[in-house]
Amino acid sequence: MSKFSFGLAIMLLICFSFSSYAQKKEKDVYHTDTRDGKYYKIVEINGKTWFAENANYSDVPACWCYENSDIECEKNGRLYTYDAAKKVCPQGWRLPTDLEFIQLVNSAGSTGAEKITALCSDEFNGFDLQFAGWRSSKGLYFGRGNKAGYWLDYSTKKKKVPVMFIDKSAQSAEIINIKKLEKFYSVRCIKN
Repeated sequence: MSKFSFGLAIMLLICFSFSSYAQKKEKDVYHTDTRDGKYYKIVEINGKTWFAENANYSDVPACWCYENSDIECEKNGRLYTYDAAKKVCPQGWRLPTDLEFIQLVNSAGSTGAEKITALCSDEFNGFDLQFAGWRSSKGLYFGRGNKAGYWLDYSTKKKKVPVMFIDKSAQSAEIINIKKLEKFYSVRCIKN
């Protein structure tokens, strides 16, 4: 093989590899938050469009990175109080209702184990349930890698509001009611 043929083969291989990579990335759909320029992968499930990852919007009061680590925010998003969570989703997006999150979880499988496994993998339309843990009002952190809580839209003015709480080790997903300022949880936005 001549130097020219070998060089051409290498160039074609590089171009083919880049083309395959570009095609793979083009299949993913993203939404850019114009407020801060961050982009989020989005997926459609059961006719609803969701962020496929946790929100990481920082221009609200009362938001934290797990153990104050910027790396954790980049990896798993921020943790918010309920009042802060209501301001996190970009225009055209909002917190999901309890019914929307229940439908999402129920469509992932018939048993708790199937649901949790599917929500954590690319098999479920790329929805990536991130076990970001949570933060207490006293500044303590719990559950990273095993537990996740997601704030839900709630319109009444009660002291407690609903959270979709998911426990990987218990293979459970349930709605719990939490005092608004008691804990900090994740946000997963859904399109209006």
